[in-house]
Amino acid sequence: MDALNLSDLPGEYDTVGMALLAMLDDCPYLPDGIRLLYNSSSDSECVTLRTMGGSYRPDVIGGYTARMNFQIGYKSFPNSNKQSIKAQDTADAIMHSLKDNPKPLLTDGREITKLDISDCVPIISAGGSDKAITYVANGVLIYEK
Repeated sequence: MDALNLSDLPGEYDTVGMALLAMLDDCPYLPDGIRLLYNSSSDSECVTLRTMGGSYRPDVIGGYTARMNFQIGYKSFPNSNKQSIKAQDTADAIMHSLKDNPKPLLTDGREITKLDISDCVPIISAGGSDKAITYVANGVLIYEK
């Protein structure tokens, strides 16, 4: 059977996205007091999670295997090279923590079978004088239900 669009499963993006956000919230490398945001952004320092396209294949016993794409960003405001390097190290640690220590279960019987996250890439704010740098990594989550 061909893969179907994950958006055809009502609430799937938000259910899995909130489970990923909870995994991020457990990360020991998050800066103190950092805001975690889901599918939104901020003008201040934050970590964002965005769920993007995905697909699923039903199985013969009524479940499915799904693939969801997501992006994690760490927005910071470094004022020196030393601070930029520290922000990059923090972003890398957050991504590696999620990749290296995935929780096997999401919610409602969903079980992670694979979690891949790319290396972080810095994106420098083009407008304004806020000097924001957002370190972004793309990921793929494969899970079964």
